[in-house]
Amino acid sequence: MKLKAIYCLLALTQVTACGGGSDANPSGGSVNPATGANPSVTKDMTVTSSIEAITLGENEEVIFNLTANDVTGTLSVDLTQYTGIGFVSSTINGSTISVTYSLPEMVNNKTEEIPIIIKDSDNEIALNISSNAINTSGEIILNEVEALRNAIVQRTAYNDILLAAKSYSTMQYLNGDISKSTSIKQSENLESAKSEAFKWGFDTYLDVNVTEIDERIVSYENSEISEQELEILSFSISDSLTNGATYLIDAANSIADKSSSTPSLPSYIVSASPIGVSGFIDNEQYGFWDKENWVFNNDYQLLTHVVNSPCYSN
Repeated sequence: MKLKAIYCLLALTQVTACGGGSDANPSGGSVNPATGANPSVTKDMTVTSSIEAITLGENEEVIFNLTANDVTGTLSVDLTQYTGIGFVSSTINGSTISVTYSLPEMVNNKTEEIPIIIKDSDNEIALNISSNAINTSGEIILNEVEALRNAIVQRTAYNDILLAAKSYSTMQYLNGDISKSTSIKQSENLESAKSEAFKWGFDTYLDVNVTEIDERIVSYENSEISEQELEILSFSISDSLTNGATYLIDAANSIADKSSSTPSLPSYIVSASPIGVSGFIDNEQYGFWDKENWVFNNDYQLLTHVVNSPCYSN
């Protein structure tokens, strides 16, 4: 009986030592992991741009910034993929990349992309900044062609000289320099000259070339012709309108000669300006440009009111 009791005690001891139900591990340590700081998480780099698209004129430049976040290691930028008409360069200051984009002289408008690749030790990000490059000088010529074209269709290119001649005649009559019958005769001569001027200045273009002018405008906008070709078209229209005005300038000067208070008009050279289409504005025999304003000489102050008339301005 005593031997049986000892055997049972030994068996119980062996079960306990094998770990059945025990909280201890074989090495004597705790089963639960040690507490402490969470392991660090590495984030991918991101890049933001201060600008999404650019509209820039020839001979101009713009500077925009790219900001990199969560950079790992060394930050760099690659602009070698750009093969456009302009010039790009960059500088890096910390996590900020400054990109300079400039345009040279141009002959047409152009839309292009600026590809930019930003790298750090782990990431590479590609961006594309769109650019609307404007041929500024070409746009000025385009506006002139459109103004001349509209003056032909609306028959307004000679309004300034007609108003000047009529004003001369009215002033002479009111001052007693001419009789009423002479004033009427002057008006008749002016109407006759107007018909001839319209015939040679307007009708040729109305019958033949307005459609061609429109086609050339579209061709320039589609970069099918250059700024120089558009400028040749502008000169051609101006010359035809100037030639047609010969009849009117002769009629206006026949009126001017009737009084010393109405100076003769030395020339009439049609051109388009921001003010409108005129044979007086931009003609140095009558005045000069003061910044963006045309100023008439003292002898031709009357024309200030004539060429700024609402029925004249475009």
